[in-house]
Amino acid sequence: MCFQLLLDDGFSTVTAETEELELAHPRAPELTILAPTGGARIPGERQIHLLGVAGEAHACDPRSEPLVWSIDGVQVGEGHDLWVTAPRPGKHTVELSVRGRDQTASRSFEVC
Repeated sequence: MCFQLLLDDGFSTVTAETEELELAHPRAPELTILAPTGGARIPGERQIHLLGVAGEAHACDPRSEPLVWSIDGVQVGEGHDLWVTAPRPGKHTVELSVRGRDQTASRSFEVC
């Protein structure tokens, strides 16, 4: 990776580039679950909105390594924004991960 600097005074532009830089340690994806909120109570017989994001400063490209959603350890879909049928009444855990990576984010919710 290298950086390019452009300076412009309105008349002339000067450019400069850094030497090639190598990142020491790629960062793991920064995952955030936006919905459901932690501790949410969801009425039974409804769809649950699963909404999550991967931070900009991560080492993977979510378009090539999709976000994967699981409820109670069972995969229910892929993508940033997903609607799924609510599981049986009780306490549940939703997890968001990036395929092929170790990091996950999780939230607990309850279906009543």
